[in-house]
Amino acid sequence: AGEDMVYDLLLPIFNENRIFKNVLIKTSKKDTKTDIDVLCILGNKALCIQIKSKKLTELAKSGDDDSLQKDFKGAVQDAYNQGLLSRDMILSKSAKFMLKDGTELHFTEQVDEVYLLCITTENYPALTHQVHILLDRDVNKPAPVVFSVFDLHLVSFYLKDPYDFMYYIRQRVATVDYY
Repeated sequence: AGEDMVYDLLLPIFNENRIFKNVLIKTSKKDTKTDIDVLCILGNKALCIQIKSKKLTELAKSGDDDSLQKDFKGAVQDAYNQGLLSRDMILSKSAKFMLKDGTELHFTEQVDEVYLLCITTENYPALTHQVHILLDRDVNKPAPVVFSVFDLHLVSFYLKDPYDFMYYIRQRVATVDYY
């Protein structure tokens, strides 16, 4: 359901020839490395979107640090790690990208930059702050932009042009200072 919501929000922005849902990344016919929940292509730039439906548990809401970290891992860290793997596969040009119906996806231009967008379908208070504090990220790896689906709805309402949307994501990534 989360993939459908995100796809439906971004479809008017990217149009159906630049947005793909449930893209499998294969290194051979039988070896699927991972999948991309929603992939948007704009020229030589790609937006890799990973969506998670992990709820914030009552223990985490009441301030239990261990529960908060566990919930964060399920909602954000796992999505980020999956996005990094997908990004590496796109940039290495060593994999095939398959749609669920078996059609191979070919990029019209060589993708040289991949932005990561992690989406949670649940309301997640203080998400931006928690990403800043809790995300386990190598300093040499790109930062993600992390939204709830509600935040994405708001951003997609105002940024209806794909170039404006990608520029916004690029600027968000460029201003990250986790370290």
